[in-house]
Amino acid sequence: MQGEIDALIAKHGTVPPPWAVAHEHPSNMCWRMGGGESHMMLWSEWWPQQNLTEAQKIEYFRGWSPPHCWLAFVMEAIWGVDDYEDDETLAPFFDRLEALGFGSRQNYVSDFHDPKWLATEPVALMEDVSLEALSKQIALLNEKLRPIAERPVDTSDPNWSHALQNAPRPLDEAGIRTDAEAVLESLLRAYAMASASARASIRKIVAENRAFAWATGVPEPPTTAQAFRQHLLWLSVIDQSQDFRDTLLGLKDLCDQARAAGVSIAPILKEVAVLSSDIDETSMGSMRSILQRLA
Repeated sequence: MQGEIDALIAKHGTVPPPWAVAHEHPSNMCWRMGGGESHMMLWSEWWPQQNLTEAQKIEYFRGWSPPHCWLAFVMEAIWGVDDYEDDETLAPFFDRLEALGFGSRQNYVSDFHDPKWLATEPVALMEDVSLEALSKQIALLNEKLRPIAERPVDTSDPNWSHALQNAPRPLDEAGIRTDAEAVLESLLRAYAMASASARASIRKIVAENRAFAWATGVPEPPTTAQAFRQHLLWLSVIDQSQDFRDTLLGLKDLCDQARAAGVSIAPILKEVAVLSSDIDETSMGSMRSILQRLA
């Protein structure tokens, strides 16, 4: 890690802040994987080593013109204030940022929720796999699952509920669990890094392959930050293509499990909300608005 820090200093004279290497929203998933995550780790390692005074920290950020949506990051870096504190606690620090010329709390809120960030092109869609290839893979898996998904249940049989509960899981019955979960992992990686238009295309692909969406899920329980994020990404992809009441119940259960395991769910909800659709097709709210409310 030190070698990479030294290389950045040799090139820039310092370690640039995150927005200087990728002009992305602070909640963009690029900061949780790949090159974005690597740079965030480097910066977080380098920053406290500098032992800068308050004045020196302020001068550092003045040299990099932070976008308003990054003001909470700047606030924490200068004064160690967590942006999840209540408004009363944060108010004097936003006042100080405004007095220093960085911008106001209103600037921060407006830019943080500005739709322009949803239209930026991806850093990379994903490694070696295109949307077209993903679509074909999902369609093939969907055809293997469709007979199982569409198989009628004989509710006249007094033991139908017991038989259904003890039947093999659809992915196992079709013999495609390994393939389906690998495709899902690739799909979620693509979705997290994609542009707004590409994310809409991914949601459309999944909506057109209902059996795949019905049978496939994130295998790990939502008891770590990464697993919780993967579950939320999958719900964001599914959006309102399934019974949205079931989706909302599943979302509540995910949040309850993650919270009980000690996961800080608010920042992850906010991250995935930025990636989600803002179209309300059910009068219950869009996926984005629902995730934002839960955060």
